[in-house]
Amino acid sequence: MGRIKLQLTGFDDMLERIQKAGGDVDAAAERCIRESAQIMHDELKAEAQSSGMDRGLVSRMPQPEITVNGNRYTAKVGYKMGDYNPDNPSDGYKAAFWNFGAPNRQTQKDGQRVLVNGVWVTLGRSRGSIAAHGYIARAKEAAAPKIKKAQKQTLKEILKGLGE
Repeated sequence: MGRIKLQLTGFDDMLERIQKAGGDVDAAAERCIRESAQIMHDELKAEAQSSGMDRGLVSRMPQPEITVNGNRYTAKVGYKMGDYNPDNPSDGYKAAFWNFGAPNRQTQKDGQRVLVNGVWVTLGRSRGSIAAHGYIARAKEAAAPKIKKAQKQTLKEILKGLGE
């Protein structure tokens, strides 16, 4: 649901100087993206829980998924959506409905008949709507300054040997 990206490109000369100064760019960058992703994950869980989301759904939020492609580090934070099954939606869809809301839903099993514009129509039973809770935006807002601080600290550690 949320993505955090740390991308270091176009810094070949600086990276070479960092390596010569004893800094391990790859290890520091990977640690930085892992810390950033964990901050976002923790904030997302906290906001989901404080918004009243079912505890079981909150506890099933998977750990962040980190991928490294050259010098590009990407973290995927949140639930996986998968294919939509209206009879058994995945945790990702449940979380999305909780965040963004859902309109009034009808089941097809109940056979209530009503007259609509002179035509009898069979309706399903209403399962109600889901109000929007907006927990994802609040989690991003709460995580942003913490992530920025963690990334600045990592950059400072990487560059510490360059001043010598």
